[in-house]
Amino acid sequence: MSTKVHRREAIYRGGRAPLCLQGRTVVLASDGLTAALTARTAVRALRSEHLGRLVLAAPLCDARFADELRRDVDALVCLHQPLYARATGPFYGEFHEVTDREAAVLLRGHGPCAAAG
Repeated sequence: MSTKVHRREAIYRGGRAPLCLQGRTVVLASDGLTAALTARTAVRALRSEHLGRLVLAAPLCDARFADELRRDVDALVCLHQPLYARATGPFYGEFHEVTDREAAVLLRGHGPCAAAG
C-alpha cells in the first residue's frame, strides 16, 4: 500500500484494530460510482478478507460500469444508473469532499462492537 493509504488508515482507525470480516456480510458504500477503478480496488481488498457476502451500494452508478461491478460483488444496489455519469457532485443538490479530519470524527466512537454489531 502507498504511504498515503497507510496515513489515512491510521487517521481513520484512530488506534483501533481492524475488524475481523471473515465470513461476514459487508456493505461497501459509496457516494457515487462514476468510475470502476476505485470500487474494484476496494472490492479486491475486501475479497482478500474471505467475506461471507459483499454488497456494493451507492445512490449513483454509471450504467457503463454497473454490469462490470455486478460481476465482482454478491449484490450491487444502485438507485440511479445514468449513462456517462462522469462525476458524482452534479447529481447532488449540495456536495463537498469529506476531509480526513471529518471522516475521523465521524468514525470516532464506532469501535469494533458498534461496527460489528
